[in-house]
Amino acid sequence: MIFQKKHALSFLVSAALFIFLFSRVNFQQVFSIIGSANLLLFLATVCLTVISLSIKSFRWGLFLAVYKKKIKMLDVFSSFLASVFVANATPARLGEATRSYFLKRRYKTSFFSMLPAILVERLLDLIVLIVYSLLFLSLFSSMVSTILKIVMLFTAFIVMLMIIVFFNKRVSNSMMNLFFRAFSFIKQISKMKPRVKKFMGKFYEGTAALKKAKFLTIIIITALVWFIESLTLFIVTSSLNITMPLLYCIGFTSLAILGGTLSSLPGGLGSTELILFSFFVLLGYSEPISLSITLLHRFCTFGIGIFITAIFFVREVKN
Repeated sequence: MIFQKKHALSFLVSAALFIFLFSRVNFQQVFSIIGSANLLLFLATVCLTVISLSIKSFRWGLFLAVYKKKIKMLDVFSSFLASVFVANATPARLGEATRSYFLKRRYKTSFFSMLPAILVERLLDLIVLIVYSLLFLSLFSSMVSTILKIVMLFTAFIVMLMIIVFFNKRVSNSMMNLFFRAFSFIKQISKMKPRVKKFMGKFYEGTAALKKAKFLTIIIITALVWFIESLTLFIVTSSLNITMPLLYCIGFTSLAILGGTLSSLPGGLGSTELILFSFFVLLGYSEPISLSITLLHRFCTFGIGIFITAIFFVREVKN
């Protein structure tokens, strides 16, 4: 019940952010700007979204390869894309874990042993986005304060520390034992210990398997994926006859996605758009143009993505 209330609240927050954005512009003006977009360039951004989703699915397949299960490529792509649909409908992208569930239904795989792969994938996404953001911020220091750069560096350090600590079996077991000793006087928590140990056992089976993953290839693919997302913004602005440096598009996209992730709103809806809109306004573009760029970009990435992933979600549900 608490989760449902939080879920509903997150959608209300997203709706409030959209209302705020739309209240600042003339709808007719925005639709006129969007309608003037170059159709061929618009279709190019749609193709980039399809390519990006395909590459992400392929990356998921590289993670799955370490488990030595003969999984059909269609099921690799389907499990990933269906989980993206669920993730965009749940706060903090909690739905990402459903890809393990979808594969378990077909191949009787262990749900918990595949969770490390999902966590590592998400952490790598965060690290690449932080690196892109820091690259942008370091080159355009006049636009941001030193405090923000320090916060970004500290965040990157925390993410790296999470990987080291969370995926170290000895350290995690010590922390778990310390937790149960500290709260041993609470019967409900003591009863949970066997189940938690079982979960941890399966989890670290998956962690051990990940040591065989092709991490250099996975990191390169992750960097490529977010570059393509930034390239989409570059082409969107070009379709509206707006010249924006590619490095700006990389920085704005990375910071907006990071902000959307930290907001924990479903799909980053509202927060991602507000951040992108704010960046364009800061560059000196009018509010109607800024919102037009934002909406067109999000439609090409998030909107088209939802349509594609929904098809695979239906396939998984019918299985």
